[in-house]
Amino acid sequence: MSLHLFGQVRRSADNLAGLLGTRLDLFGLELEEELDRRLWQMSILLVIVVFAAFALLFATAAGLVLAARNDCLLVATFGVALLYGILAAVCGVWLRRLVLTAPQPFATTRAEFGRDQDAMQSRTEESP
Repeated sequence: MSLHLFGQVRRSADNLAGLLGTRLDLFGLELEEELDRRLWQMSILLVIVVFAAFALLFATAAGLVLAARNDCLLVATFGVALLYGILAAVCGVWLRRLVLTAPQPFATTRAEFGRDQDAMQSRTEESP
């Protein structure tokens, strides 16, 4: 009886170790995917910032030079500021949409752990 019980405990421990190993592998893959996705989003953000800075610099210089020639420097300065504000808001909305539509991190791992928990509970309820 004792040897039979020891064998069952050993098989259960082996199954649990295999299950945990599989889940950790899945977690590692999802972590890598999440890091890649965040790196891609940060790269896009950096490109947006660089291009926006160059556009801001050259548009401001050109607009102010043109406005100085036509004696409407103040109106041109307000117009440029309004344009930059609108562009910043559009980029912010775009980035927010990217972040909100991204999949939940580690969703597959959490689902697998949930299934494992349900299976363990159903086995516990079945055994006397």
